[in-house]
Amino acid sequence: MKIPNTFSIYWLGLLTLSYPLAAQKTFSLKQAREYAVEHAYSVKDKQLELEKARKTITETAAIGLPQIKAEARHQYNSQIPQTPLPAILLPNPPEGVDFVLVQFGVPHQSSYGIQASQLIFDGSYIIALMATRVFKEIARNDVQVSKVDIIDNVTKSYGAVVMTKELIRILEENLSVLRKIYNDNRKLYEEGFIEEQDVDQLDILVNTVSNQLDNTRRQYDIALMLLKLQMGIPIEESIALTDGIEIFESIDDEAFQLLSKPFDLMQDYQYKGILLQEQAAGLQLKRYKMSYLPSLAAFASHQQNSFGQTFKMFDFNQYWVPVTIVGASLSWNIFTGLDRYAKTSKARLDLLRVQNAKKQIEDGKMVEYNRARSDFEFALNNLRVRRKNLGTAARVREKTLIKYREGLAGSFDLTQAENQLIEAQSQYVQAMLQLVNAHSSLNKLLGNYNN
Repeated sequence: MKIPNTFSIYWLGLLTLSYPLAAQKTFSLKQAREYAVEHAYSVKDKQLELEKARKTITETAAIGLPQIKAEARHQYNSQIPQTPLPAILLPNPPEGVDFVLVQFGVPHQSSYGIQASQLIFDGSYIIALMATRVFKEIARNDVQVSKVDIIDNVTKSYGAVVMTKELIRILEENLSVLRKIYNDNRKLYEEGFIEEQDVDQLDILVNTVSNQLDNTRRQYDIALMLLKLQMGIPIEESIALTDGIEIFESIDDEAFQLLSKPFDLMQDYQYKGILLQEQAAGLQLKRYKMSYLPSLAAFASHQQNSFGQTFKMFDFNQYWVPVTIVGASLSWNIFTGLDRYAKTSKARLDLLRVQNAKKQIEDGKMVEYNRARSDFEFALNNLRVRRKNLGTAARVREKTLIKYREGLAGSFDLTQAENQLIEAQSQYVQAMLQLVNAHSSLNKLLGNYNN
């Protein structure tokens, strides 16, 4: 047998301590919201759109900034152009020839130059620059919309996980009680004290609750996966939730304050978005109207040229012929074949469409708020009813269980009481989840998720 080297074991221990296992991430509801706002895929996408809008502003502004271009060029004339000249201009004109061909130029021509231009006035450019800033505000507003949406979705998904976990706990307790009763009755049947029908009835109930528990556990896994997806956490990563059902049970206490808060349409980022779109559509219309005006630009250029029979582009000791030009240009599209008129008309129609959509959103948001308020009030009352029914069903089951043990009630009575309790428990959990969803939707509309 080979004895392990003590030195090797020592270093192995140090390596193990140096690389501890990654701790499982834990999240309260507040922490889950904050994490999602920073890491959710949808929020990151909108933030990239905002960054893209910033770059678009720079791109548009660059049109009105000085444009400078440098150029180096060499031209080889393999066939020098010939120009006809009257033969009479020559000292000794040939007889019978009216024109002679004369070459003007050399085989090699090199030049270095720099050009600069500056836009002085262009109405369309000014409006386009204003529009890009509006588009940036639209992108920034979209980021806020995505954050509010993700807070709402994470709240509902977190509630779904908590409620499903609570239902698992309830079903596990029920199944534990039922299995104990089933095992006791199985022994009584084997001793001949009860009929087989009583045992079979309980066996059916145990199997039913067990199957429901297995399905609820699968639903819990799916709900947790959905929460991680919305938070921007890899699906394979393990997380734990620290808040339980108690954080949602306090919703009833703050209901009056929530229902008393007035609805303010300007707190809704979707409505703010349509206002920005209306502003952008108005600027687009102005842009096409400004295209009826002329544009003015200034320019300047300087070149150094050399000519020769051989290639001397990099010979700076020779004489380079300078050429300098300074000027301005006025461009005015007087008639564009009705193209400009058609674009202006389309922009005007787009503005009318946005204004129509704004009115629709104004009315739609009021309907949405009233529906959310109604759903929240119903969820509150429904939870109170389900809580009362749960207490009643628990007392009925307890009394029936006592009677069953004393022989005053049969297995059918116990099964019926147990089914009523399971149904009441399930309805209570569903009512709690319904309240969480309604509470979150109302908070979203009232602007309580705005940051």
